[in-house]
Amino acid sequence: RRDAGAGSTWKGQENYKPTENLCPGKHAAVVVQAKNDGTPPQLQTKRWGLVAGFDKSASPDFWRMFNARSETLHTSPVFRRLLKRRRCAVAIDGFWEWTDDEMKTAPKASKQPWYVHRKAGDGPLWLAGLWDAQASSELETFTLITMDVDPKLRWLHDRQPVLLDADGLRKWLA
Repeated sequence: RRDAGAGSTWKGQENYKPTENLCPGKHAAVVVQAKNDGTPPQLQTKRWGLVAGFDKSASPDFWRMFNARSETLHTSPVFRRLLKRRRCAVAIDGFWEWTDDEMKTAPKASKQPWYVHRKAGDGPLWLAGLWDAQASSELETFTLITMDVDPKLRWLHDRQPVLLDADGLRKWLA
């Protein structure tokens, strides 16, 4: 819901603009994990494409870490430090993957978009992520965690976002 109303706990709502094709560098609505003090998970607006909190670059590169491989989260210095207290989840209707369009040839070769989504009426897809904030600015960003693709989608791509069911979402954000 775009307008959460008076007394909203949606931090950064004024920066959120719904889109059908989110890309790194754009704002998205994310739910951040509960805090140890009993504060429940909270809706916030952050930019997609992780910029590490210690990054002092004046011109952040949102494309550099827009995804994080689940297999290396515990060994990557950037992601490992976020695992305990900087988890988030993003609700989306679906996501796009692009393949070469075999019906078109050079010089006008192009890509074919494929939209991956749940069956109608099954609710949103919840994607697991991690977020960070730059100490020197108000920039807050997130990355989506990816995994090996489900065998049903192997024809499309070799990776996919980590999808959370209701129980997984609750545990991820707890």
